Amino acid sequence: MRSFLLSYRLKQLSRDITKQTFSDTTERVDAEALKQAQFMLYSDMLQYAEDEPDADYRAIYEHFVDETLKHSLSRHRQKRILCGIAIACVVTLLVVSMILQPILAENLKNVNIY
Repeated sequence: MRSFLLSYRLKQLSRDITKQTFSDTTERVDAEALKQAQFMLYSDMLQYAEDEPDADYRAIYEHFVDETLKHSLSRHRQKRILCGIAIACVVTLLVVSMILQPILAENLKNVNIY
């Protein structure tokens, strides 16, 4: 179970690192080159995890991510969290309005408006 979760997290980390690295460049990169770079980084991470059996996700993260990339990744993660919170708020408002609208219509049906 640990190896599955570790490999999944490493795959996500390699995807995020590759996207962030290529988004910082000014030249256009095709999807195949992006996937190839992601696969190579993922392979390197798995090889590092095999070479260092005591290495957990944090140790691998520290080995492959430098300070500037760490700042960019944390900023990207914060944006994703804020986007998720905004979507959850919109969904909550929609659900509450769908529930309250019939209730208010039923309660206000017999109210006289002057």
